Amino acid sequence: MLAPHFIEPQLKMKVKQTLSPLAICIATLALSPFSGATPAFAQNTKEAQCDRVIAVANEAVQAAESANAGEGEDQLRALLTAAASIEEAANKMENLSLSDNTLNGYRQGFIVMYRQTSLMTRRFVDAFATENQDEILAALQNLETATNDEDRLVTELNGYCGRQPS
Repeated sequence: MLAPHFIEPQLKMKVKQTLSPLAICIATLALSPFSGATPAFAQNTKEAQCDRVIAVANEAVQAAESANAGEGEDQLRALLTAAASIEEAANKMENLSLSDNTLNGYRQGFIVMYRQTSLMTRRFVDAFATENQDEILAALQNLETATNDEDRLVTELNGYCGRQPS
C-alpha cells in the first residue's frame, strides 16, 4: 500500500495539473474507429493494415483514459495499470505484420512512444512515492517528453490512411 504523500502545495498543484492533461494527452491518440473484421483476401491491403494499426492504437487510448480514474493512491494505481496496458499495446503493435513501409514507420513511432510513456509513467509513480520534489518534476518532464510525437503520429497516420479523427 502506498504511503500518504506530503509534498509542497506548489508541487502538488503542478502534479495535479500535469496528471489530468497527461491522461488527456495520452488519450489524444484516439484515431478513426476500427472498421471491424477484414476478409482474409484483403488482409494485406493498405486499408486492412491501417485498421490493424489503428485498432492497437485505440487500445492504448482506452488504457490511457483509465489513468484519469480516482485521486491519490487510486490515481497512482490507475497510472500503473495504464502503464502496463500501454506496454502491452507496444507489444501488440510490434507483433503486427505489415508489408507497407510507411505504416511500418508509423508503427515504430507508436512503439517507441508507448514504451517511453509506460516507462516514464512508472518512474513518475516511483518518484511520487519517494516524495522527492526534484525527482517528481524530472519524471513529469520526462513523461511529457515521451508523448511529444503523438499529435504528429496521429495526424500523419490518419492522413495516410485517409481517415478523419473521431
